[in-house]
Amino acid sequence: MKNRIDENILMIFKKYSDEGNIKSNLEVGLERESLRVQNNKVSEKNHPNILEPKEEHKYITVDYAEGQVEFITPVFNDSKKIINFMENLYDIYANEIGDDLIWPYSMPCDISELENIKEAQFTKSKRNEEAIKYREFLTKKYGKKVQLISGIHFNFSFSISMLKDMYELTDKEKSFETFSDDLYLKVARSYESLKHIIVMLFGATPIVDKSFRNIENGISIRNSKYGYRNTKSLKLDYSSKDNFVKSLKNGIKEGIIDSERENYSSIRLKTSTNEVIKNLKEERIKYIEIRNIDINPYDKLGINEETIEFIKIFLLYCAVDNENYVKCYSENNCREEISLMADLSKGKDGGECGYIKCAKTILLEMIKVCKALNISHASIENQLKKIEEEDILYLNITKDIEEKGYFNFFNELGSKYKKSAYNNRFKYVGLEEMELSTQILIKESIKENINVDILDIEDNFIRLEKNGKVEYVKQATKTSKDNYVTVLAMENKVVTKIILEENFIETPKGKNFTDKEEALYFAKKLVSNYVIKPKSTNFGIGINIFKEEPGSKTLKEAIDIAFDHDKTILIEEYIDGLEYRFLVIGDEVAGVLHRVPANVTGDGKLSIKELVVEKNKNSLRGTGYKTPLEKIKIDGNAKMFLKEKGMDENYVPKKGEVVYLRINSNISTGGDSIDLTDEIHEKFKEIAVKASKSANAVFCGVDIIIDDYKNPYSKYSIIELNFNPAIHIHSYPYKGKEREIATKVLKVLGY
Repeated sequence: MKNRIDENILMIFKKYSDEGNIKSNLEVGLERESLRVQNNKVSEKNHPNILEPKEEHKYITVDYAEGQVEFITPVFNDSKKIINFMENLYDIYANEIGDDLIWPYSMPCDISELENIKEAQFTKSKRNEEAIKYREFLTKKYGKKVQLISGIHFNFSFSISMLKDMYELTDKEKSFETFSDDLYLKVARSYESLKHIIVMLFGATPIVDKSFRNIENGISIRNSKYGYRNTKSLKLDYSSKDNFVKSLKNGIKEGIIDSERENYSSIRLKTSTNEVIKNLKEERIKYIEIRNIDINPYDKLGINEETIEFIKIFLLYCAVDNENYVKCYSENNCREEISLMADLSKGKDGGECGYIKCAKTILLEMIKVCKALNISHASIENQLKKIEEEDILYLNITKDIEEKGYFNFFNELGSKYKKSAYNNRFKYVGLEEMELSTQILIKESIKENINVDILDIEDNFIRLEKNGKVEYVKQATKTSKDNYVTVLAMENKVVTKIILEENFIETPKGKNFTDKEEALYFAKKLVSNYVIKPKSTNFGIGINIFKEEPGSKTLKEAIDIAFDHDKTILIEEYIDGLEYRFLVIGDEVAGVLHRVPANVTGDGKLSIKELVVEKNKNSLRGTGYKTPLEKIKIDGNAKMFLKEKGMDENYVPKKGEVVYLRINSNISTGGDSIDLTDEIHEKFKEIAVKASKSANAVFCGVDIIIDDYKNPYSKYSIIELNFNPAIHIHSYPYKGKEREIATKVLKVLGY
């Protein structure tokens, strides 16, 4: 490391690494711009209404054009969490833009019809009027074409705790603020000298469409003179904070830039706001923004976890790099040259290309730094391997575009990523261990610009906050809106029946028992059409239904199962008809489902057990309420039900024969869900709301047996009121319209 590493700075990092975890104190946030396209052109549709007002949305906004989205992640110290958050933003947006695609490339699609491309539209305000004027200024100065170039901005910082701990390891000849500023300035100077390595390894714009410009192939046309850069060279001085501010002011004074926000350098020093000149007088540098990273079309998100890890280490290396060492290819004209090079296989003298040689040298030095600081260097070794095998990103892109065609290649990838977003529509990536209704609510909260804090993953407990309003939510529908007594009343089936009867709402007749012998004696006198269930139950647990007279042994087993779940059980009449789940939220029915009991359809070859295995392979089925449908289980209840039908799990159904595995139709026991919200008669919706209000419930799952759901005079009976009703079964039914239930939950909560 001699002569190439600043040993003094490395020693400070080394001392810190012995006591702290450096990697967990390197913080990153991403911004990704992308065009929204239709038929190879920038989409003329407006930004999705659900994401308005776009200028206030923290995570999903627009850049220059109405059809140019920008995704913004919070800051994380974990690369996987950054990727997960970005994927959720991508999925939300992709599922809100109809049949448009997100263009997976930094350079534009077909922009031959520039006059049809709308600049970003904003609501009227003084701030937005200034933003609109600025865009008009940029169009006049730079033209529309370069405004449509997209990329990834990489915001990097050392954690404040790490900086303070490192400062304590110095001789403290200067203030903490100066120490922190000097470290960021050091990173900026080194990055300016070495940024051609990032371009070489991650340059991903080798070819452009002729509607942009006729240019020969390169490595990163986006980072070349044809990309989005200042019209004249902006010379910024990173030797000190004062000199940087002075050089930025000079750029404005000389007319190179109109204001500091027009600084299109590869690296920016950032404060708490965009007013750098003003704020740097009063506060320290807070982070660095890297701006020369192209969108990687092979990654759905334009960047992957390994690349983030590499750039984090690269910036760490910039902090310990010895500036007195004469670096190869550090002049601007050389960096310009590499952006437009199409062949790095040989150098000018026929030997190894100087850029390749330089990159290898720096990567090997990065590995040495990692070893000294005891951090992983797998991402660096992988880049070395790619260099050796000529598996460099821009070469692969060039080959695929030449083989498949410019638009075919990117449309194929865009369609693939859109399909992935659709398949992810019911989950929140990275929080799959939480139950699905909670994931859906979190995703909707992000969409509606609400802050979400995960308080307890295992308990599905979250906190929502927007504009100072805070709500605590458990499992999506356990909220402050329902009081504790209401929950207890709905949980207790005896109390539920009393409340319904007092409000003149039909409910099955029956008795409750605390003694097994009494329950068995009563049940034996019943011939058929009755239900045995625990007093307090949910999700169909412990329930058995008998349409025909069962044997004594079966009857006893059913009573035992019910008592396994509660000290009190109910035996009540079975109401003929089909069961429907009404989801009541506030004063309305948000969704109605018919739930079909767990079943399989025979093929004449497979047994019931084997058919269950096959049906459970459906991607919508899972366990623990983390998918729209639950896997079917052949448990004790199912075996008992089959036994009553003269079957067991080894029975082979005939082709087309439907075999039900239980009579209760809960989704939690493997049932299928069919949305009937728009078809069911309004009378039954009114009854469901009345039943919910009788228990003073805001969120309630009302289970109603109806003989004919389209006939308002049909017989009905409410069999249960359910607290904490699942919203995922209505959001993503097995058949029928998907309902935006989470939006209604948030509305009731006041967002």
